[in-house]
Amino acid sequence: LLDHLGIERADVAGHSYGGGLALLLAARHPERVRALVLVDTTRPEYGRARRSRLASFRPLTSLFARTFLLRPGTVRRALERSVADPARVTDELVRLYLEPLGVEGAIDAYVGLTAPVPGPAPEPVDLAAIGQPALVVWGEEDRLIAVRWGRELARTLPQAELVVFPETGHLPPEERPAELAAAIESFLSRLADEPAGSP
Repeated sequence: LLDHLGIERADVAGHSYGGGLALLLAARHPERVRALVLVDTTRPEYGRARRSRLASFRPLTSLFARTFLLRPGTVRRALERSVADPARVTDELVRLYLEPLGVEGAIDAYVGLTAPVPGPAPEPVDLAAIGQPALVVWGEEDRLIAVRWGRELARTLPQAELVVFPETGHLPPEERPAELAAAIESFLSRLADEPAGSP
């Protein structure tokens, strides 16, 4: 994607599973990543650890997704587990999360995230070798990925700083949008003397 867009080097932000992917990218292609923003991030190996052979059977996976995963009640319950205050989860928020999941290719994406990956497992990521500046942001009340992993991650990455939002769960972009934006803007502005790649 970076090659296609003509971007030599970028600041990469990821939330949850996206943060695990950002760590993988920084570890495997450090020359392409100037800085990282990691929000309530999974471990890099999470993607392989959570896979199931059943997911490879596409008709069954498609049926499961259509009849259970892509239903308002399922999305609502997932959001309520993801925030510190379940009262934040409104019908409108459920709709906004559900609508993008109805696009063409959503089932293929789900299969891609859950089916086994062929070939040998990659080498574990050495987090201590990821030398890019990193902003690690966490919700103190995250019930999906506990803040203790955020603190461990921030200690392990050589150039990391940690921001923990109180009374916040797994979704700082929903629960603390202004504070999250301010933290990211402050972090990136301090790196402005070393510009990231642009198209």
